[in-house]
Amino acid sequence: MKDDYLRDWLVLGPFPSNDLEVDFLNDVGGEQNLNPKVGQQVKAQDGQILTWKSYRSREVIVNLLEAIGKFKNVTAYAYCELDNEELKRYGYIGSDDGVAVWVNGQLVHKNNVARWCAIDQDLFEIDTKKDSNRCLVKITQGVLDWGFALRFSDDHRKGHNDAVRSAVYSPDGERIVTASLDKIAKVWDAKTGTELLTLTGHKGTVWSAIYNPDGERIVTAGGDKTAKVWDAKTGTELLTLTGHKGTVWSASYSPDGERIVTACIDDQTAKVWDAQTGTELLTLTGPDNYVVSSAYSPDGERIVTASYDKIAKVWDAKTGTELLTLTGHDNYVVSSAYSPDGQRIVTASDDKTAKVWDGAAQIYATDMDELLEIAKSKSYPSPSKDRHHQTTTFYFPLTFLLISKTCDFNT
Repeated sequence: MKDDYLRDWLVLGPFPSNDLEVDFLNDVGGEQNLNPKVGQQVKAQDGQILTWKSYRSREVIVNLLEAIGKFKNVTAYAYCELDNEELKRYGYIGSDDGVAVWVNGQLVHKNNVARWCAIDQDLFEIDTKKDSNRCLVKITQGVLDWGFALRFSDDHRKGHNDAVRSAVYSPDGERIVTASLDKIAKVWDAKTGTELLTLTGHKGTVWSAIYNPDGERIVTAGGDKTAKVWDAKTGTELLTLTGHKGTVWSASYSPDGERIVTACIDDQTAKVWDAQTGTELLTLTGPDNYVVSSAYSPDGERIVTASYDKIAKVWDAKTGTELLTLTGHDNYVVSSAYSPDGQRIVTASDDKTAKVWDGAAQIYATDMDELLEIAKSKSYPSPSKDRHHQTTTFYFPLTFLLISKTCDFNT
């Protein structure tokens, strides 16, 4: 990649807040009308007098810890001017933390996020250019390091920098969200393949990403023990779901979009969260190995989980009560999902099979003869707790498929 990152800047700060929405330059014309010079002074909200100063970065990332100083919960600005040849069609920026960019007074990019800085985390497009172009960058700071890296290019880079682990359409089919080992998720135009957003904030692999039912939000599952909720239109991070003790392998929404269920491989649990507040509501505990998949039934009443203990389990989505155990695979169960009508469940396993199960009922029998009698009568007994622990559990219609060659259930 060509090293065309901008290194020569005028910098100003710190302003005593890290609110990306506040125009700290309002008293000197505002962020949209800025044209500063070296030595020009600005009075901050706390009365401090700040001065624009020249700074040349030795590295690709402009280190504001060096240029501005070590502060917490503050904001800084950086300004430069570019000729028509320097300002290309696409801008690539990385930041620590939040960032906004203006070109010729037009806001062309904003991402209110807390993250470490890496190159090319966000992409934006330039609509208009002039002979001399003004570029203003605003950076918010929480704690520790802060800075940014900006370049312009006519090349529209596509793709992740590592393996892609999931790809899912938006409900309206207009966009696709992908998750990758490069610790980010990306949103793409489903018709043109244009990269629209980069969701940066996880500090580990992003294992899955999926839209909520109305397409307004995206939830991602990460190797940093968290799931994150994002605004699907702007890429802004909205919530971080914290509570698991290891890698969050999957995350998905309830059909009404009000809840999120996550699966964790290390703490062997699934958790249910309030999708609006991020509050943890339930913990589904029972599997004896990695929980790698969790999904709601279409009516939102049940959750099915898959785990490495060779089983899948069905849970009451409101109470967290364990309802069914789907036993029959000979190796890890790696995924599980409901049919669209909610009547069946399909599971996939490392035993080289997929199995289909009745999504609502279990058939209990002590031996094959009893199972045949139950199948013929189509009567599904509800066993007592003692009977549950004493008997072998079979599941219909999978059992029907296995033994129908030797028995006519309609006689």
